[in-house]
Amino acid sequence: MLSEEQEIPLVRLAGCVGLLVFFAGWLHAAFAGDNLATGDGHGGKVGETIGPVLVDAMGKFLASLVFFVLTLASALFTFGIEPKVLFTKIGDIFSGGQPEGDEDLAKLK
Repeated sequence: MLSEEQEIPLVRLAGCVGLLVFFAGWLHAAFAGDNLATGDGHGGKVGETIGPVLVDAMGKFLASLVFFVLTLASALFTFGIEPKVLFTKIGDIFSGGQPEGDEDLAKLK
């Protein structure tokens, strides 16, 4: 969403940059082979720059998990989705929610 001056807000721009950087790191860490020095991941030059840092420190699986969580968090931040609302909607899907027509009498009052 643009501001009144038809410019992208700095917060939204920072969220987009974070989303792209974390996603590139996740692609590199998750799909890299055994030898990260060859740069055989799929995160491009950005992923090749930041991916091996976490992989060397934590291992391939944990680094992939951290990058995935950071990517998800930056996507929620960028698009302005509140996690509470998202988890409530997902919970309603799995719990079946309330059937239509079954309304509480207290709600009607």
